[in-house]
Amino acid sequence: VDEAYTLTDAKAGTGKEAIESIMKHMDPPQCVFILAGYQVPMDEFLLQNEGLKRRVPYRFEFKPYTHEELMKIVKIYAKSQKLTLDEKEAKGVLSQLKSMGKKTIESTNASL
Repeated sequence: VDEAYTLTDAKAGTGKEAIESIMKHMDPPQCVFILAGYQVPMDEFLLQNEGLKRRVPYRFEFKPYTHEELMKIVKIYAKSQKLTLDEKEAKGVLSQLKSMGKKTIESTNASL
């Protein structure tokens, strides 16, 4: 469930029902649930229901990519599209990534 914390959003309306339905299948475990979202909203989400945090024993935090890691991804993607980046273009991409700032990269890691 991507952005699982939105289930507790009052506008969603059916969030409480959805959480209760998910919890029915978590105890005893009948299947695996992956609840995803940004750290702080997920922390708050898990506190919305007493049993929810207990039923989610494993948590994984993915650190933001570094500029160098993002450049490796760009190069791999370019190669998969049969494109080449010369040194000047690679420096331009790296410069663009750096100009975006750390906060932008951290808050859009997966969609960058």
